[in-house]
Amino acid sequence: HYALERDIEFAVIDGARRFGSESLIPLGPLREPISRLEEVDFLVNNGGKARGREFSMSLLPSPAVNLKTGQKRSVAELQKLVAFAGIGHPPRFFKTLEDLDGDVVFTQGFADHQDFDKDELHALANKGMNLIMTEKDAVKCEEYAQDNWWYLPVSAQFDEDSQQQILKRIKEVMEYYGSPST
Repeated sequence: HYALERDIEFAVIDGARRFGSESLIPLGPLREPISRLEEVDFLVNNGGKARGREFSMSLLPSPAVNLKTGQKRSVAELQKLVAFAGIGHPPRFFKTLEDLDGDVVFTQGFADHQDFDKDELHALANKGMNLIMTEKDAVKCEEYAQDNWWYLPVSAQFDEDSQQQILKRIKEVMEYYGSPST
């Protein structure tokens, strides 16, 4: 969002698909032209082999979290999962569930940043015993979640050198604004 000031900018690159057709939305997957990458502080390659000045990052899943109770369980423990995702590439989420030995019986991809219809999601949930989604999608569903709705949190993992470079830049910005460094 260009109205917001930026002290540090990250661009996340899909490690498998890269830039697709290299076209901007709606013709392709890009929100901005590739030339914009020259202006950002950090290029983050999500799930692929880093190129040039890119940092490699992987997403490490945690146990699934119940939207109603906060209970945590491994994905493999949840039976007859119906999975949905409103992210840039939903099959990546579905593959993660498969890699975690999830008993996935149905998947549904939605457009990135889509607003969900609660009746549609309730109908979707009826296709199995448990509904699972991304943490990003869970934020939109908290108000009308059912007892068998779960989300899968993930955390970004960088190698030590990349972490140190990112932290160094953050500290520089904090010092510039007079915040104590940590």
